[in-house]
Order: sequence, then structure tokens, then C-alpha cells
Amino acid sequence: MNCVKVSVLISIMLFFLMGCSEKQISFEERIEHQIQHASSESIIHYEVKGNYVYAFYTDHEMLRYQAFKLSGKSIDWVDGSGGSDIKKGGFSASNNHDIPFSFSYFTSNNPDVKDVLVHGQEAKYIRVNDTISFWIAFTETTFERGDFVALSYEGDEVDLVIHE
Repeated sequence: MNCVKVSVLISIMLFFLMGCSEKQISFEERIEHQIQHASSESIIHYEVKGNYVYAFYTDHEMLRYQAFKLSGKSIDWVDGSGGSDIKKGGFSASNNHDIPFSFSYFTSNNPDVKDVLVHGQEAKYIRVNDTISFWIAFTETTFERGDFVALSYEGDEVDLVIHE
């Protein structure tokens, strides 16, 4: 789902969640406000999975996330932080038992990495700009360190992170 589709979906959810009151702040502003406690930098990407929203943001060259559950008019924090170094590469995962799926995301400093597979399924690739790109995976199976594979453009297994 690209940023335009996410924006449209969020706008629709805003309409239903907030009504037409001018006094209430927007859905995005509410999430931004909650994330401001963790970082002064802005949200760079949203992912919507069921009635959960994952908001990604940068914090001192780390990619981080906060997850929120949408229920009625409330937006409740359920999970977050983690961290994957944007320049050096790495991964972060959440197996929060209050959420009906596991979640992981990956950054890479290896220019040969084209895809990341998690439990054999292709992770979603997100490119924000020339500096920030990452892969996201939602799975029904709990995520563990050995559950992902980075693949080259030729389809060969490669290291997600090159240690210099």
C-alpha cells in the first residue's frame, strides 16, 4: 500500500472516528503527539494492519515505530520503539501477545540486497528517500532471529548487514 492509499485510508478513518468537530485534532496529529514523547523527528511512514496502525519515524539515525490500536474513537498505544540503524542496517521485531500477529522490519547497508523473506514470504519494501528504505513483514508465526533471509538481485542469499 503506497503513501497515497494510506493517506486516503487514514482520512476515511478520521471521518468516522472524529466526526466533523473543529475542536478535535486529527488522527495524524494525535499519533504525532504521542510519538513526540519519544522523538522530535516526524513520522515518515504508516502501515495499517487490521485495526492497528504502525507509525514509523526516525530518531538519531535509527528507524523506530509505535503501534496503536484503533477502537471506536480511541487510539491506544500498544507497542513500539525497537530500532534498526538506518546507515549500518539491522532489524527489529515484536511478538506482542496483545496483537494478533508478529511484526518485523529490516534496514540494510548491503547494496546487493533486493528482497527480504520472512518465513518464506516476501517482506514489503518501503523507500522513503535516497537515505531511508526498509522492509516490513507481518506474520502469524512468532518471529525469531533466524526467520528471515536477505536475497540479492540474482536471487542468492546475502548478508543483510555488512560488518566493516
